[in-house]
Amino acid sequence: MLEMLASIIHFYTGNPDKLLFEAGLLIAVIFLWKQVKKKQKQLIEAKNEEINRLIDDNNTYRDVYLVKLMEKEKEK
Repeated sequence: MLEMLASIIHFYTGNPDKLLFEAGLLIAVIFLWKQVKKKQKQLIEAKNEEINRLIDDNNTYRDVYLVKLMEKEKEK
């Protein structure tokens, strides 16, 4: 079966080594593209976690401020 595939490749390309080289390059590019996408996803998730942490911190500061403001109002 491999011989048949090799003969088909040779018939259509005329140079099976060139096709194998191009296929190897294509596989490498696909692999690198997947790695880049994976890294981008990780960076986006990390950035979202940082944003959520900042929002939580802001909400905490706001809550503390409101409690102190309410205490001042009670004192009056």
